[in-house]
Amino acid sequence: MLLFLMGSREGVDAVVCTHLHVDHVGWNTMLENGKWMPTFPKARYLIGRREYDFWSVCNDEVNRPGIRGGSNS
Repeated sequence: MLLFLMGSREGVDAVVCTHLHVDHVGWNTMLENGKWMPTFPKARYLIGRREYDFWSVCNDEVNRPGIRGGSNS
């Protein structure tokens, strides 16, 4: 987020997500003209393989960590 404060959103070319808890990645998108768009449109979003794999198969919203009723780990 520091890079964004120093320049334009279009100037950011990489965003590193260490983990995908909703309270940490909610800023990755923003509502523009009724559509959700990447906050940094030219950036490559980097996510660790283990984190990506975990969230790719976790489709039970009740049991997702950090989301409604799930553990807050």
